[in-house]
Amino acid sequence: MSVSHVEAERTVIRRRPAGRGPATQPARLSAEHQTVGRSALAKLLRISPSSLDRMRADGTFAVEPIAMFGQPHWSRAEVARWLGADPTMPDSEYSLLTLAEVARLLAVSRATAYRLRTRSAFSSVEICVGQEARYPRCRITGLLGKEPIVTDWQS
Repeated sequence: MSVSHVEAERTVIRRRPAGRGPATQPARLSAEHQTVGRSALAKLLRISPSSLDRMRADGTFAVEPIAMFGQPHWSRAEVARWLGADPTMPDSEYSLLTLAEVARLLAVSRATAYRLRTRSAFSSVEICVGQEARYPRCRITGLLGKEPIVTDWQS
């Protein structure tokens, strides 16, 4: 009995190439030595890459890039220091929140969040992204004296 063409292809796909051992994972770098590119940094901060470019042009983003492979990269540890975060914190703590997101995090109305914005503790953590004020999640949770909170609206 002959094997159909489809079954023969499946058989070939399942075979392991000769001389290849099990796949190994590369060693993970410590948080101090990790770098991120432009789009990865924008995703980490939850802003668009063009907003990151505007922040760099305005001087709002104070972390100097490292030239790698002809493209700018940034040290994750330096970005964490700029935000006031611990480099070992989860990625969600690096995000720059809008005032509406801060209100949800604090479980208050947006109006209350706008009133809180004028207080010195809040204004000290404000970062301008274009015309909009953003707030590092790690600093807001730090002001609350809480551990990082994971919410369903983060993605």
